Amino acid sequence: FDGKTYHVYSKSGTYAVSLRAYDPYGNAGLDTGEVGIKSKPRAFMDINPTPVIAGESVDFQGWGTDVDGDVIDAYLWQSSIDGQLSVSDVFSTSQLSVGVHTISFQVQDSEEIWSDEATCFLKVYAAANWPMFKKNDPRHSSQSPYWGRIYGLLNYAPGSGWTYPS
Repeated sequence: FDGKTYHVYSKSGTYAVSLRAYDPYGNAGLDTGEVGIKSKPRAFMDINPTPVIAGESVDFQGWGTDVDGDVIDAYLWQSSIDGQLSVSDVFSTSQLSVGVHTISFQVQDSEEIWSDEATCFLKVYAAANWPMFKKNDPRHSSQSPYWGRIYGLLNYAPGSGWTYPS
């Protein structure tokens, strides 16, 4: 016996604890008290658009909740490819490297307890060597899988709805 004891609490709250100890002569001592267990905050995120073409702006929005009522006061965004992205709850960037990123987001509460990571995948594709055109109406079958974007040569006549972005 190393003189240490452990207990894992499954829920936050205040718990009564007691400790009984014996000296080498068999005399017992008893001490009681309370231990407060705090919950971790929870992190949530929204990333738009996804997937994205390299150089396009991506909007990141994150938030957290804390069942203990603590204030969320710190944020951390990280990419498996580009490292730390931001320490703000909301930001945008067009500087992501090409590849499949694992994006992680954490929040910290006013008790300095960090949440577990919320994660998602974000694909950043290399930009093609041809211009990007946009159509003024919602996605249709001839477009790429990316909302409102199509790549390649188009026969865009006046009134067709296709424009070349400036």
